Amino acid sequence: MVTAELERLLHAKLSVEPGPTSDPRAFFGRVGERIDGLGGATSELVAYLAPDPLRDGASLAEAVAEILLLPRRDRTEYRNRRLASPPWDVRRLLIEYALWAGRLDDTVVNLTRRYCATRCDRLPRGCCSIPGYDMGMVPDALLEAQEIEARLVGHALPEHEIGCKYHTPRGCTLRRFKSPACIGMLCEPLIADLRHHSRPDRLDALLVPLTRFRNHYLDREQGFALMQDIVVAAERLQR
Repeated sequence: MVTAELERLLHAKLSVEPGPTSDPRAFFGRVGERIDGLGGATSELVAYLAPDPLRDGASLAEAVAEILLLPRRDRTEYRNRRLASPPWDVRRLLIEYALWAGRLDDTVVNLTRRYCATRCDRLPRGCCSIPGYDMGMVPDALLEAQEIEARLVGHALPEHEIGCKYHTPRGCTLRRFKSPACIGMLCEPLIADLRHHSRPDRLDALLVPLTRFRNHYLDREQGFALMQDIVVAAERLQR
């Protein structure tokens, strides 16, 4: 589970067999060695996300495992915190955001692909033709992660930006660090189309958290709860 999520995050095959459950640190060490040897833009992303710069790959693997497997209160940054307020560690925020954004992309795009690919009145630019796609709310850390992800998947950023610099004829380049405004953008014609094909109560159950998330800041615990609610509602809508 952890290895598969890391492979999706890094766009790389790690080929590391799970180790004994009694020695998870040794397993994370092996995963870390494999990650650290990937090179290129992948290493750039690992260095940007790794909570411990002295143990880049291993600390990234451990952070992903904690996010996937442990309640928030049991994670390292919460157990070791010294302040009364939640420990908004930007690297761990970005990792958690990336894990949830991948799931959001899978579920929401499955709902919107049919309409957006053929019936959007802004084709070929789509919603990206609207200036300010980040709504001025996206933290600089997420914007930097977007550029790294674009390089990781081989997307050359245009010299002159028209609309969104991550848009291509096949849609958005980004999957893991896409801005909340982009993930949550459902235009009125698309919503009308979804209403025509969906149960109204289930669609509303999706639209409420999706709209709240689109207008949300990254550095809030509630934002991740909204991402989870969106995934659940989108999957239910497709049944």
